[in-house]
Amino acid sequence: MGIREFIEKQKRLMVPAVVLITGACAYSGWRSYRSTELPGMVERAYYTDDDGKTYFADDVKKGFSFDHDGKTAYRAFVYRSGSGKPFVGLLARTGEPEKAPAASPAVASAIAGRKSQGLPPPVEVRKPGETKWVSSLRREYQPLLQSIAPGDSPDIVLP
Repeated sequence: MGIREFIEKQKRLMVPAVVLITGACAYSGWRSYRSTELPGMVERAYYTDDDGKTYFADDVKKGFSFDHDGKTAYRAFVYRSGSGKPFVGLLARTGEPEKAPAASPAVASAIAGRKSQGLPPPVEVRKPGETKWVSSLRREYQPLLQSIAPGDSPDIVLP
């Protein structure tokens, strides 16, 4: 007996079985979605107004930079390597990308495309103590991210 013949003979059982299986799959998906392992909406972020020497938590809706007691506070990405002390690995801001003569035509095209689509400017990052901001659209961005803790895989610390 083939599968079609079996289904034809068991029609009364097939509809409830399909409904039951579909419901079980939907419930399983819902439970996975609501799992405690998934992070919730981030409401606070770390910022620094002294080039990463200290940091403080504030409302994430303030964006990547804002005026804090007369100083510019930048988003601070705080990391911890193993059981060590947390440290500010990166500062971030948004704004116009660097107007460097070395900017490639591809980067210039990407920036123009973002503006024409009404998208926000790219994020710029730098390490504490450095002065050069690196746009997320530039080639130097990924190596900078990977150099936060060379030879180590630091965990990000959330407020």
